[in-house]
Order: sequence, then C-alpha cells, then structure tokens
Amino acid sequence: MGKFCCAEQEEDGGINILGILVAVVLALVLMLICSPPRRRAVITVKEAKVRWNRLVSSMDERRNHTEGNEATMLLN
Repeated sequence: MGKFCCAEQEEDGGINILGILVAVVLALVLMLICSPPRRRAVITVKEAKVRWNRLVSSMDERRNHTEGNEATMLLN
C-alpha cells in the first residue's frame, strides 16, 4: 500500500533517482532559506546629484593637484 504506482524499484542496487531528487529539492530549499535577501538599489534624484557633484569636485582636485606638480617640475 505504501508503494508508488508508477515507479519501479530495481532489486539489483541501481541508482535511486527518487533519493537524488529529494536531495536536490532539499538543497534548493536550504539555499532559498539561508541566503540573505536581495537589497534593491534605489537612489533618489537629489542623492544622485550630490554624488555627481562629489565625483566632479574630487576629479577637479586631482587635476589641480597634478597640474601644480607639473608646474613645479617645469620650474626646476
């Protein structure tokens, strides 16, 4: 009464596909439960503007810093 109607069990020690299937399903469920949830990257227009301004100002500072070094190298 506890047998599957469609699955044939081999008596000579063949590969148990049902056991492999159960192991794969359990592994997938554990990965789903244990993995941290995804964080959505949401950025507002104001925050993007602030980040852009910081990037541009840092690039300007680097350019001014290197221009100063080049000028002192030319003077020497």
